Amino acid sequence: MTNPIVIALVLAASLTISRAEDPDPALTQSRFVTEENITAPTGISVSPNGVVFVSSDPNGTTRQGRKVGKVIRCEDTDGDLLADRFTNFVDGIDSPRGSCFVGDTLYLVQPPLLVAYRDPDGDGVAEENEVLVTGLGQPLRTASALHAANGVQMGIDGWLYLTIGDRGCSLATGTDGSKATIRGGGLLRVRPDGSQLEVLVTGARNLYDLAIDPYLDLFARGNSNDGGGWNTQLHHLIEWADLGYPHLYRNFSQECLPAIADFGAGAGTGMHYLHEPGFPDTISDSLLSGDFNTGVHLHSRKPQEATYQIAQQPFLELPKNTGIDADGNSRLYFSSWAGGGFGFATGRFGHVDLVRAAGGESADPFPELAKARDPELLQHLVARSQVRRLNAMREMVGRGAKAIFSKALRESAADPDLPIYARAAAIMTLKQIDGSRSHPALAELYDFPEIREFVVRALGDVADEIDPTGKVILLKALGDENPRVQLRGIVGLARSGEVSAAAAILPLAKSEKLVRPRPVAPEERSGTAEGTTAGRVIPHVALKAVVKLGAVDLLLGRLESNELREPALRGLQQIHSEPVVSGLASRVNSSNDPGLIKLLTIALFRLYHREAPWDGTSWWGHRPNFEGPYVRCATWEQSPQVKAALQTAFKKADPQDYPELFDHMRLNQVPQDDLELEIDFDEVLSFLDKPSLSHGEFVQVMAAVADKTRPETDALKIYRYFEATPLPDSYINRAHILRTWGEGQAAGELQRKAYADFVSGREFIGRMDELEPFFKNSEKDSYKYAHLQLLNLLNNPSVPKETRDAAAAELEKTWADKKNIYPHRLRGLMLAFEESDPSPYAKQLKPLVDHRDERVKQPAARFLQRIGGSGAKKE
Repeated sequence: MTNPIVIALVLAASLTISRAEDPDPALTQSRFVTEENITAPTGISVSPNGVVFVSSDPNGTTRQGRKVGKVIRCEDTDGDLLADRFTNFVDGIDSPRGSCFVGDTLYLVQPPLLVAYRDPDGDGVAEENEVLVTGLGQPLRTASALHAANGVQMGIDGWLYLTIGDRGCSLATGTDGSKATIRGGGLLRVRPDGSQLEVLVTGARNLYDLAIDPYLDLFARGNSNDGGGWNTQLHHLIEWADLGYPHLYRNFSQECLPAIADFGAGAGTGMHYLHEPGFPDTISDSLLSGDFNTGVHLHSRKPQEATYQIAQQPFLELPKNTGIDADGNSRLYFSSWAGGGFGFATGRFGHVDLVRAAGGESADPFPELAKARDPELLQHLVARSQVRRLNAMREMVGRGAKAIFSKALRESAADPDLPIYARAAAIMTLKQIDGSRSHPALAELYDFPEIREFVVRALGDVADEIDPTGKVILLKALGDENPRVQLRGIVGLARSGEVSAAAAILPLAKSEKLVRPRPVAPEERSGTAEGTTAGRVIPHVALKAVVKLGAVDLLLGRLESNELREPALRGLQQIHSEPVVSGLASRVNSSNDPGLIKLLTIALFRLYHREAPWDGTSWWGHRPNFEGPYVRCATWEQSPQVKAALQTAFKKADPQDYPELFDHMRLNQVPQDDLELEIDFDEVLSFLDKPSLSHGEFVQVMAAVADKTRPETDALKIYRYFEATPLPDSYINRAHILRTWGEGQAAGELQRKAYADFVSGREFIGRMDELEPFFKNSEKDSYKYAHLQLLNLLNNPSVPKETRDAAAAELEKTWADKKNIYPHRLRGLMLAFEESDPSPYAKQLKPLVDHRDERVKQPAARFLQRIGGSGAKKE
């Protein structure tokens, strides 16, 4: 066993959070499993009494060898904190990833499956297995497990929550036939028997694991996308949220729920919420996250509306973390891929470390819950240990409905002397055991404000159990002063399918805008999402709920409301149906309000396409097409009607709005030519009124200036636009345009004159220092034009002597560069002599026939022959 290492905890100064002033450093880290006994650990889970289950996949993320994975059971039988008994709990399987061990069951993600394993005879090998979910991505024979289904954890509500990588899943199926599809990464949930599978969160990058706190808040650390502006982020995972990857975050940021923190480049892996006694106060109630690149982190948090402010501090130097879990005896376990590369395993590597308080373990070892009497289980359910509460819940649910449980759970939930986490556990367990029969008791508990959010959650937790009693409470929750209670009411009503409830929900989404906000400059961005995520949660989820309820008539009816028209249109553009299209077209025809016409047009752009059918096999890869709003656009049966409505809308729109409308047309990937608009507007020329161009606008302008079907005057307008912009971009852009036109051989007289003016060099009279950088710049042959301008300045007697002297000095720098320090200078001069007389420079050209650069040597010889000198080397 390795020597204990004292772990230093560094508290963040950025958040004021109630906790101990000075962290207790009395934690020790030791090696629990070495590489001799495991290899390639992709994740871990731990039983309440400290048996560690290590997922092992030698395929890593790239290889597709069949049946090489296993789950290794690692047990410390002699109490020395080093595992000494190892069995293959599960062997010969594909792609084992995250798992959780609750009760007597190991729930294992092994894409494309979620499987429950049990070992009834206790020999360390699972004899029983039950497939709970199929279709979690592609099977290994068709794709590696890279960015596939990754993790699973159970909450005190009895649901299994599954993190799905951004390869997504198409028609994942539970045991009852329930289905779920995510095109991209996200979160699913399913009952432990494989029933009631549903999608909770979409738009994630490659979520690997998740943490669930005692209050049923879910957290995950996402991965960055190797470029394109999406970093490693910490997400508070909330039902119906779209996190925006890859289709919204770049151009439609107002439509996605931002992360609560951004950590730059990285690769999120293990997650765990520690809520156990036996640890220092500074960490015994804390969120931990692992990163494959940066180690394990501790997060302090502060409640803010329906979410949190979050901070990050280093916790554990553990390279290549792949999993985090805790047992019921106050011990933390961390798995590591250390010694392995990114791809598949070529040898044995990896380990599991154990962290515990230096003073020992909990004084109250984990009990045998299966042998506990009913009253004892009730005590365990309200214990300080989250591991104990979770396993007590599962034991009670397994024993079924009992009067003793129902009575005691109601009493515990109402007991003001119990901690909130204990009362929450009682509420969610009562709901699982008694189902809708618990609703009258839950309705009475609504009178306790401190537990109201859990009462509302329980009442709206299961779609087919939401009865009139529950709906009354859910509607009431919408007006609660606590945003967390509001959130639970919104989610429950959306799950109920009660369309009439949308009228009460929609006002909570009034801040959801249709039009993009001003982009945030880098210097204005914060490392945390304070002030952004918190204010977005309720509106974002409220609008998603209205869409989920399909409240088309309500949304159409709110288009005349200045306060609600934008969220209404945001909702309508997500519902692809004939009533939506005909309703919007009718408003276009009847309205004379330019502001409403503009908004209707923007919403119709989104409805022109829909997401193309997807069979679950394609993927955008590491560098996605983030343009949006769909991964792959496809027209649909209502596209002709949308086109007709857009044609009418443009005829009625204020022409001053055309630039903005064309911008939205492009962002929604609607081809202008498809719409056949009968308007007098040139979008490209409208860009020339802007002080600067976006990348997309620049691309359009450069395409237009090369379009030979355009009038020459249009091309000159674009050229003059760049002529008025600052160096060096002005110079480079004009050089590119002139080359595109054919330089001095351009077809148009105005274009040829523009070239002559450019190479004359007159703009640099008295400003030779501004020309100097282009002699060394190889970008688009700028060095050629710089020398041509230099020669023209030297040969123009009307140029002031000071400028000609400076030009002569600059030319001498080029001739002196025989050692090729700046190879572009001599190459540029040779190119310039193609359009300028080289005869005054025969003396300087002669040595260059021996130059080592062929792009200097060959033209020098040619020029000497032209002017009567000798370009041949004499013997």
